[in-house]
Amino acid sequence: MKPLHTIAIATICAISSATIASCSCSRESKDIDSAAELGQKHAAMLCDTVLSSHELHYRLLNVRSHEWQMRSNGFDSAADSYIASFEAYIKDHNPTLADSIF
Repeated sequence: MKPLHTIAIATICAISSATIASCSCSRESKDIDSAAELGQKHAAMLCDTVLSSHELHYRLLNVRSHEWQMRSNGFDSAADSYIASFEAYIKDHNPTLADSIF
């Protein structure tokens, strides 16, 4: 028979692991939602203004830079969400622009 303190420690460890995993998933979900909102915001800035080709290229490079920063920091799911929402917003709100850049 195992000592009572060993069983108690194992139980505490199991509960702690479950709590940490739960918090991690919740945070990742919030990061993904925030990235999607940022992608829409950046897309709106492209759709709502008239830009020269140089300005357009500059802003697109900034978008790819944000994506790269997320990926290089290990947030691949957030980067995927950012780019997907960016592309979807432009396709929905400015099909002509979407045709020229996608």
